[in-house]
Amino acid sequence: MNSITTECSDRKLADLVAERVMGWHSQPIAWAYNLETYCWHEGDIALMSTASWHPDQDDRQCMMVLDKLAALGYQIQTILRSHQCDTSVSGPNGKHCRVVDTCRRRALLRAATEIITS
Repeated sequence: MNSITTECSDRKLADLVAERVMGWHSQPIAWAYNLETYCWHEGDIALMSTASWHPDQDDRQCMMVLDKLAALGYQIQTILRSHQCDTSVSGPNGKHCRVVDTCRRRALLRAATEIITS
């Protein structure tokens, strides 16, 4: 298991998912007078501000990660128990990752990051 995702904050995990799983990059754009804000970009297209990316809290954003994994050929299995979520991800290249966490979204995000970066 990747110690990066077990010990990082939810903000750091969200950033890792955006960069490594979603394939996005962060860059500043002009915002309100002379200010700048950082946005996640896919190629040259700004998708959303980095401050708005919370897949650990937002089901729609978490589903974007799930959809990305499926599009890349990964299979995801999640088993929900009373106090934990057991998520397994298997890749088309034979890689496998299993994460158990108390939060279902965080379990998926951790598993996604670990399978992509392993």
